[in-house]
Formats: sequence, C-alpha cells, structure tokens
Amino acid sequence: MTKARQHSVALIGPPADVLFEPAPARDFVAALLATVAQWMAEPDWRGDECNIVLALSRIGYSTATGRIAPKDVAATCVLARLPDAHRPVVAVARAACLDGEAGAAIVAGEPLAEFIGYARRAIESMLST
Repeated sequence: MTKARQHSVALIGPPADVLFEPAPARDFVAALLATVAQWMAEPDWRGDECNIVLALSRIGYSTATGRIAPKDVAATCVLARLPDAHRPVVAVARAACLDGEAGAAIVAGEPLAEFIGYARRAIESMLST
C-alpha cells in the first residue's frame, strides 16, 4: 500500500493516496525487517545475488527516507553513503540492473557476504530506533 500511495496514477477516480489509508508505520517496518531476515547465509542468496544486493539497497533507502524507489535510484543513493569496501558490490549490481542483465556475475565471496551482513545490521539498527 505504501508504494501504491506514493507512486500510483489514477486513470479514473481519486488517486491511491486519497482512496486508501496509509499503511501503519509498524507494518512497513515489519515488512522491511522480515525481508532482510531472509538473507542470513550464503545459501540464502546463492543464484540471486544481484537482486538481493539491489533489494537491500531499496530497503536501506526506504529505511532512511520512508519512500520507495526503483532499484537503480536506491542503489545510487546508497552508494553515496556506503563505506568504500562495499561500494563495488552495489555498483556492479546497479550496472547489471541498468544493462538489463540482472543475472550477470557480480562480486561474490567475502565482499558480497560482508556487504549483505553490513546492510542487514545497518537496516536493523535504523529500524529498531
């Protein structure tokens, strides 16, 4: 509902932000935390690395702004705030998204695992305050 209220275009009738009540903030936070909780270890993201990096970028963006953005926009915003060690993972995933190659090989191994761990901890910390 949050995304529909923020980004809808009404063809007829009132826009979604008038038609629907906002989703309770606690529901938005719970949905973000539940999504982040899926990715605990390498078997959880194997084969879908690019989408998970971009999903974490979107969740980080949403956590910081309360808004929902496309994957590439969120990744661009997150890149500006990431420690240098994590930037290559997000940059490669963003490039793959923009090139239409979401399944392209991205940074793997320790850099990927470290980014996912960092992103999860940062998001969980921001959402718990």
